[in-house]
Amino acid sequence: MPLDSSNSAADIERDEFIAFSLDGDCRKVLSALAADRDWPIENVLPGSVDEAVQSLSAMTTPKRLVIDLGAAADPIAEVNRLAEVCDAGTRVIALGTVNDVALFRDLIGVGVGDYLVKPVTPAALQSAFDRAE
Repeated sequence: MPLDSSNSAADIERDEFIAFSLDGDCRKVLSALAADRDWPIENVLPGSVDEAVQSLSAMTTPKRLVIDLGAAADPIAEVNRLAEVCDAGTRVIALGTVNDVALFRDLIGVGVGDYLVKPVTPAALQSAFDRAE
């Protein structure tokens, strides 16, 4: 999600991508995508928004961020909490378990670049990353 911040994205050296996912299957697909793009597979981490906020608050956020909203009771609130620690220009791809067009529209409305319903396929994830370029 492109985020507003006082930091200029052009002034910051950033990782290409970091992903936080709650389940192993998603992490496998994300790791394969990272390997295909020559990105460090170590940037695919277990966790949800809590772990992402904790990690990202102490670093420059990546160009692309994948976040798992599968356990979120209020996905919009979680995305807003995440936005507080992200630098401007970070593109967010959210993963979740709720297949609801209203949720999709709400997430896009708060700046998420794409929302994929789990289980994610390599093709769907590849397409989402291509759109986030």
